[in-house]
Amino acid sequence: MKRRKPRSNRWIGPAVLVTLLLAATPLLAEGPRIKLLPPRVDFGEVVPGNAYQQTVYVTNTGEGSLEIEEARPDSPHLTVTTSAESGGFYKLSLKLSTEGMRESFSGQVVIRSNDPESPEVRLPVSARLKGSASEGVEETRASAKKEESGKGRDATGNGGLSKEERERLAALHTHLDVPRPLEVQVFFNGRCLYCSNLVRVLNNQIALKYRERVLFLSYNLNFEDVAKRYEKAHESLGLPEEIQMAAIVGKEILQGSDKIEAGLMDAIDKALAASTETSEASPQP
Repeated sequence: MKRRKPRSNRWIGPAVLVTLLLAATPLLAEGPRIKLLPPRVDFGEVVPGNAYQQTVYVTNTGEGSLEIEEARPDSPHLTVTTSAESGGFYKLSLKLSTEGMRESFSGQVVIRSNDPESPEVRLPVSARLKGSASEGVEETRASAKKEESGKGRDATGNGGLSKEERERLAALHTHLDVPRPLEVQVFFNGRCLYCSNLVRVLNNQIALKYRERVLFLSYNLNFEDVAKRYEKAHESLGLPEEIQMAAIVGKEILQGSDKIEAGLMDAIDKALAASTETSEASPQP
């Protein structure tokens, strides 16, 4: 009886190698993940001849250590200073100079890092130029002339009003109904680095966009008094006992950092619009 020759195992080695490579592929893809807060910068309305500054936080949502290799602006009007902060994130200080600027600004900052999936990301930067330097000088001169001529007409500085009229005007201002700002409350876990950075960014964005129309209140749940306050209020607010982040805007509640980052500004706009409609619909005394 003839013995059968054993089959060749020449394909086993390569097959095992391919299997190992496929299994290792997800591991090779792991690494730091760069995320910008905020993802774009709008300086809003700027005046010629002035300088403006904003801060962008660069966080790591992946594994390993994130390293910023370069942050390069594409315009001489824009300068960027990079600093590594404790906790594994970076802070980019953007300074916009409007000296010599003739039109509204649109540029970007190219950020290179060791993120294997996005080694290069771009941060859009914009600003709207208000008038020109010469117009600003003319407006100042016109205002000064108007003020000077007003002084000439009324040496007392009372605008030509009698004592009775001034008292009546003062009483009117005393009883003037000044609208209260919209309160935006954000509860967050201070141990969550991403949440803490997001609160800082939102605070800057809201102050820049809404100014005195919105009052931004942030509460770190790691403080005992805040935790007790939230413990008493979470049931009435319809929130879970433990959260990473939650925002309350009027009657709307946003849960989670992703929803807050994506929808907080829209919620504020809706609340302000609703407040305006209510005040317009209410009967005047």
